[in-house]
Amino acid sequence: MDPLSGHWNGVTHNQGHRRYTCGHCGGQTGTKEGIHLSPTVPLRELPYVYICGGCNRPSFFEEGIQIPPPPFGRIVEHLPGDVERLWRETLGAARAGAYTAAVLVARTLIMHVAVTKGAAPGLQFVVYVNHLADNHHVPEGARPWLDHIRELGNAATHRLDAVSPERCREAIAFTEALLQMVYEFPGRLAATTGGVPPPATG
Repeated sequence: MDPLSGHWNGVTHNQGHRRYTCGHCGGQTGTKEGIHLSPTVPLRELPYVYICGGCNRPSFFEEGIQIPPPPFGRIVEHLPGDVERLWRETLGAARAGAYTAAVLVARTLIMHVAVTKGAAPGLQFVVYVNHLADNHHVPEGARPWLDHIRELGNAATHRLDAVSPERCREAIAFTEALLQMVYEFPGRLAATTGGVPPPATG
């Protein structure tokens, strides 16, 4: 995200220093620049607006809540069209606080990834996990955490309890790792070597 050009009016430069992850650009920032409320009645905690030093966009803080919240993941490069659309949908749902929806889409993403790597559509989830591992698209040790995403998705579907932000972060972290292994790292290598695998050494 490109930074906003310009200066915010009415910003003070001596607020209490705050370090946070910007919900707009995803960058780690620390700043004293922002705006605070002068209350007419006593408040337990003053709300503040801080201006990100990276993208120059404001974030609102009140009683431990940050708006917009820090991103749950990041955009992964070199994704095919449908996979990229679903990944953005996952991140967007999580950012909006729709944690159950985000986990369900993350689960669906694994099936899409397997199909792009040659699996047939309409199969059981475990078949897709095995396809990715058996064909070395992911390391053998990835089977348990791919299955963990399945379990999170099943719980989101069949239980009354809402998915917590922590569980959502788990699902997104594991799914992001999968997308990096299957698409981003090979894509970056191909871009570096012109599509030719580097010679083996040792």
